[in-house]
Amino acid sequence: RRSRILKLHGSAALPREMSFTKFQDLERRQGAEEAFDEMEQLNIREDRTWVCLYGDNNTGKSKLLAATSNRQNGQLVPTLYVNESLFFTQVKASWETNTEGEVMGVFKLPDLVLWDEFLFYNYMDREWVYERAYALLEYLAEMDKKVVFATNIMNPRRVGEGDAYSVEGRCGKRVWARLRRRNTRFIKMQNKPFF
Repeated sequence: RRSRILKLHGSAALPREMSFTKFQDLERRQGAEEAFDEMEQLNIREDRTWVCLYGDNNTGKSKLLAATSNRQNGQLVPTLYVNESLFFTQVKASWETNTEGEVMGVFKLPDLVLWDEFLFYNYMDREWVYERAYALLEYLAEMDKKVVFATNIMNPRRVGEGDAYSVEGRCGKRVWARLRRRNTRFIKMQNKPFF
């Protein structure tokens, strides 16, 4: 377990300035209480339901995930923090060295995945991202891993056909089906942006 934690910590995309972030370091703003409570009370042994924190830019979603990552690692829970933009850039770079399997394989190690910048890419516009995101989420669902997403997309459900500004519209039907199958809880961070 300890070696899994160390390997995950080494491959995490957690920004250096957030590597030691704790809940007590964060400003708990009005409108973010539900998200804070959910992350502070996170217990993957009791609840494997997926969670999606969503809200405007700069409302503190990434820092909340960082504090969660640091706490869970401190409790010896194998945790992977992944930034979607950085991760899929790494996947694409791995094509040149034929190491994509190794890059994707990091998802086999954690019990908890913290997926930051979820839907940074519109999966419906990038088939290669869609295929890999679906495969990863299908694997995580089948292995009963806990996943917490953070996204700037402000509307979980599709408003109109082809709505590229909703989670459902950007992730596609198969990914959306996985989110629904896991009874994903969508929690809006309604606090004012920090800047």
